[in-house]
Amino acid sequence: WNAETGAEVYARQSGDVTSIAFSLDGKHFVSGSRDGFAIFWDAATGKKVRTLEVWDESFGDAWSLGISPDGKLLVGGFEDGEVRMWDARTGDMVREFAGHDGAVHNVRFFPDGTRVVSASDEGDVKIWDVKTGHEVRTITSHPRNVSSVDVSPDGKR
Repeated sequence: WNAETGAEVYARQSGDVTSIAFSLDGKHFVSGSRDGFAIFWDAATGKKVRTLEVWDESFGDAWSLGISPDGKLLVGGFEDGEVRMWDARTGDMVREFAGHDGAVHNVRFFPDGTRVVSASDEGDVKIWDVKTGHEVRTITSHPRNVSSVDVSPDGKR
């Protein structure tokens, strides 16, 4: 929708949309839905750029998506507790990050694109190395669900 007028400007996705993420340059965004498709859209025209079938129902819902700063990778946080990453052009899975015990509700790339942060039901926030898939750090500071996470523009907080 147009934020100023409320007019619908984009075609609809067939499944229930569970996540939307903009590219760093604001030219594209991706929407993810329960039907397993990630659709990349042109933000200026509202036209579909490409559709990727990137997950199946065994993963559960994709609660959060993120686009890497260079636009080459797509990351998703899932109901099954996994974080998964794909090539944003082809839809080929690049990596799986395993370690959460609860649904992953939010994922974000660090501004330099080298790490991903994820937040989940078990109250943990995890930082992952994009190249190796290894867990860099776990922050266990909350006794309940952590449903949102973000990274400061300088990547230090």
